[in-house]
Amino acid sequence: MSPSPTDGTDQRAELLQQRELAVSREIAEAFLSASSPVGVYRLALARVTPLVEASFASIFIRDAADHDLLRLVCAQNWPQASARFLDRIRIRVGRGPTGRAVAETRAVEVEDVFGDPALEDWWEIARELGFVSLIALPLRGDEGVPGALTFYFRDPRTFSDGERGVLERIAGQLARMVERADLIDDLRDSNERLRQRNRELERQIRSGAAGGGAS
Repeated sequence: MSPSPTDGTDQRAELLQQRELAVSREIAEAFLSASSPVGVYRLALARVTPLVEASFASIFIRDAADHDLLRLVCAQNWPQASARFLDRIRIRVGRGPTGRAVAETRAVEVEDVFGDPALEDWWEIARELGFVSLIALPLRGDEGVPGALTFYFRDPRTFSDGERGVLERIAGQLARMVERADLIDDLRDSNERLRQRNRELERQIRSGAAGGGAS
């Protein structure tokens, strides 16, 4: 008897579940040692992308200048033909699968982009990048949805509940990392402002002392 299509999906789900704890631990350890959030994102994509047999993957985060836009902050195996444009890529929240995942706070799966007339606006991009299927998962944190994690596939793809569950938990972990990274950045900014005020105060004290000594 030949294996059914669901056999492969079940095997992928089992493998993902076996590796989930190890991957989550690596992500947590990376956050403690990384000098920036991008280092954590890179490790997460490097570990998970081959596990789900994706061709390439990306992490989009809300743009600080416009929270209705998502900017690409990290990519794994992104097609070289478009790699030079990575820092310019923006997706509006609510548009396309990745934008919808953020707006609707749910995983958005597309088994075949070219089989869905509603995604016709994305066909040219899909042809250029070489993907047919994708899954976009919102980065759901305690303070909202700061972005999305998206995996792209060259062939039509469906996901089992087990696969989806593992990916959603990893996306949730990354969301918490994003929030913590923002807190760390805010703390660094506050500390830098405090250091600047202290330096200014020291200059004023020295200037006052010098003026007093001259009188």
